[in-house]
Amino acid sequence: MEESVARNLGPEIWMSQLVRNAMACLRWLCEFNILPCIPQHQSVSYEDLSQLVLVPEGHLRRVCRMLISAEFLEETASTHVGHTALSYAFVNNFALSDGLAFLTETIVPASLKMVEASKSFDKADQSPYSTTLSTPTSFTDQALPHGRQSRQFDHFMRCIANDTGNGLLSILTRLNINGDKEGLIVDVSSTSLTIVRTLAVLHPRLSFVAQFVKEPPPADAKALPESLAPRIQCLRQCNPEKQPIRNASTYILFLQSIDTNDAAVSGQVLNCIRAHADILRCNSDAKLVILAATSPAAEVDWHKHVAHMCRFQLSHGVPLDRLELRGILDEALRNIPGLCRAGMTVSENGDFCIYEIASKGLA
Repeated sequence: MEESVARNLGPEIWMSQLVRNAMACLRWLCEFNILPCIPQHQSVSYEDLSQLVLVPEGHLRRVCRMLISAEFLEETASTHVGHTALSYAFVNNFALSDGLAFLTETIVPASLKMVEASKSFDKADQSPYSTTLSTPTSFTDQALPHGRQSRQFDHFMRCIANDTGNGLLSILTRLNINGDKEGLIVDVSSTSLTIVRTLAVLHPRLSFVAQFVKEPPPADAKALPESLAPRIQCLRQCNPEKQPIRNASTYILFLQSIDTNDAAVSGQVLNCIRAHADILRCNSDAKLVILAATSPAAEVDWHKHVAHMCRFQLSHGVPLDRLELRGILDEALRNIPGLCRAGMTVSENGDFCIYEIASKGLA
């Protein structure tokens, strides 16, 4: 009977059920804290384990065997279950178990709604995540303000894209800044102190301003080393369409929100260029730097694509291809006289790029 039912399933339904079941079993293990109760170097009987974690033995056996077939756990005898090196890695690493919880509770349900979200691509609020919850609220508004899910998201993204920080450091190291003389760098529409803190370490003679659209995170300011704090100032950016600081040598806009889409990026870039256009025209030494997290090229390691796909599943947009971003910049510059693209830098993995905007006289 079961075979006939399986044969009648289409391949799409069969695969989605497989993913759902495997992830549901992982979530079940996390919820009942099963993994820490299995000894590292020896197996334990299903009977003893079920009594220890207070779940029915039959439930425990079925869940474990699903994951044994996926080589996550191992069954040393028909009555005993044990760790593999893979499963034991989750026992003493809180970040891994937190990331696993986010994967099973949030990413997988959202990933199975990608088709529905793409069919509603014209609706700005319709992401795979919002489709899963049947809510118009974005992931950043709904989940990130809450401590538990925000923490889980952070741990999950670190697990699957643990070199993102290195990529950002690499691209900032290649940023064309004259650090031999004193000067001022402004991080426009900042959401954290990551950019100015990194640049302050690289350029000890420069001063920095982080302009926050919202209130600066208090934890960020407290985390600044004493050697950097005197050179970094946090300000509230009251109007993103006007730039009150006119004496900086470099203004940086970092496009990084996971909720951004083409329309949102176009509007943000256009407003930023307009806000700095007069400053750049009056000061040929000043420049506006557009720094963006971009979609990696096809030949880049697949882990990079997993991280970007997860961001897509949580939001309506995806990281822009650098050529798409260049098109957005060129379109914006057509309507703003006296400015042009003065240079471009791409990170080694293609996950970050920099475009420089300056007066035509400088270029």
